[in-house]
Amino acid sequence: MTERCVFTHQTRLALAAEQARALDAYAKLHAQRDLNELKREFLAQFGLTVRQFNAVRIELDGKVQAIRQRRLQLID
Repeated sequence: MTERCVFTHQTRLALAAEQARALDAYAKLHAQRDLNELKREFLAQFGLTVRQFNAVRIELDGKVQAIRQRRLQLID
């Protein structure tokens, strides 16, 4: 069995006010929220059916899982 080292890096960004507002808006848009709340919002905003939303969500979940597994392989 191989050991895995995990490194955490942190930095502080020197941002102009406009850049900070843009990043804050992005964070607000993509913050983790309750799935049902997100579903209601997307159905109304994009005119999706529940079936369409679920299909996209399942596909994206699969892509995220694949990236997470691949990342571990790359670290090794």
